Amino acid sequence: MTSYLHQYLLVQKRSLLWHWRSPVYIRGKILLNVVAGLFIGFTYYQQDNSAQGLQNKLFATFAVVIQSTRKFSLPIPRIRLRRN
Repeated sequence: MTSYLHQYLLVQKRSLLWHWRSPVYIRGKILLNVVAGLFIGFTYYQQDNSAQGLQNKLFATFAVVIQSTRKFSLPIPRIRLRRN
């Protein structure tokens, strides 16, 4: 009987290989990261230390949190297809 850690690592490796071999998934993930990075980067671009600048920086932080949830939910449809 193997340990749970060994089983977990094997399943993670198999799952990552399965995702890596799908060009559509990789392109979608790259596109989402590039667009989110540009959006958040331009929110920070040349912000001053005024109240409006602080509000824009807080919005950028909020956008990072929102975008991270989309990044985590990206593989869910593929996982559902894999289970069937």
